[in-house]
Amino acid sequence: MTFKNSSLLVPVLVIMILTCTISTLGQKYGMENGMSGQKDNIKPIGEAPVSFLRLSDAERRSFIERVKKIPIGESREVTEHLLGNPWSDQVLSSKREPKFIGRLVKYYLIKNKKHLVNEKLDQYVLFTFDKNDRLQEVTSTVPGLESRP
Repeated sequence: MTFKNSSLLVPVLVIMILTCTISTLGQKYGMENGMSGQKDNIKPIGEAPVSFLRLSDAERRSFIERVKKIPIGESREVTEHLLGNPWSDQVLSSKREPKFIGRLVKYYLIKNKKHLVNEKLDQYVLFTFDKNDRLQEVTSTVPGLESRP
């Protein structure tokens, strides 16, 4: 290949190298023609996505009814006794002083991916407890279960 205008040689070589590199990486990671590989995950309309965790309808109704019975001010111990082990239990502490100020306890009814959060598809109930482990707030993304202070 011969170039009459040498000022174009470097940009053309850079483009060629980048194109080969992107193509090689795409093949290595299962991408085709620069696609992100997500085209294989597209489901026909009406087909439900497969979730990592999804409670059955009966389990869902039972869980919602148990949550509704838990009053604000209830202890974390009683809450966990009624609902079982949570998905996550995050201790809250002050940045200024390393002291316990509360905790966030989360239960999922639908969890799309095990290690990823999906705000559109995941459904959960988040319980906020104060420094005395008393329930202060219930935040819900579950249809049919309202959040409450």
